[in-house]
Formats: sequence, structure tokens, C-alpha cells
Amino acid sequence: MFLTSLRASKTFTVTVVCVAVFADVLLQNLVVPVLPYALKERVGLRNEGDVQRWASVLLSAFGGSFMGGCCEFLFFLFLFLFWGKGKRGRGRGGRFRRVVCYVMTLLALGF
Repeated sequence: MFLTSLRASKTFTVTVVCVAVFADVLLQNLVVPVLPYALKERVGLRNEGDVQRWASVLLSAFGGSFMGGCCEFLFFLFLFLFWGKGKRGRGRGGRFRRVVCYVMTLLALGF
């Protein structure tokens, strides 16, 4: 395989996770100051109260979806780690887990 030892190393895994967290935090910190400006200029909200209300609604929706995604990730983490430890359970559980992940992916993509 191509660079299997690099992809399986702890350094690579930690680097990928750090870059992903950095990108998420950076985008979130860019959205907060830009959102009121975008609501005023692009959406056309003129009242300051409306701008604050819609900014809080959009940021709350982002936080709620982030929390929901974390809960879903935690559920699948426990499903993969602690379910089906026997030889036969792992085979049946693995197929079931693949189907569940496939269905969740389709639902997330909107199909």
C-alpha cells in the first residue's frame, strides 16, 4: 500500500485531527463577526433588532446541529467499540453497522 506506515502513525492522526479542529474553530470565529454585516448588506435587514435576532437564531442552529452531530458521533463510537465482541457478533454487527452508517450518510446528504 501507498505510505501505509505514515497513514497508520499517531503523528499523522494527531495532525489530521488538529487541522480539522483548527479549520472548524477558524470558520466559526469568522462567522460570528461577519454574520451581522452579511444580514444587513446581503439579506437587507435594516432594523438592528432583526439583525440581532436572526444572528442569534442562525448561531443557535449552528450550535444545535454541532451538538446533534457530536451526540450522533458518540453513539456510533460506542456502537463500534463495545457492541459485538464475539466472532459471530462482530460479523453480523459489522454488516448492521455498515448499513446503519450508509443510511445515516444518505439521510445527511438529503436523499
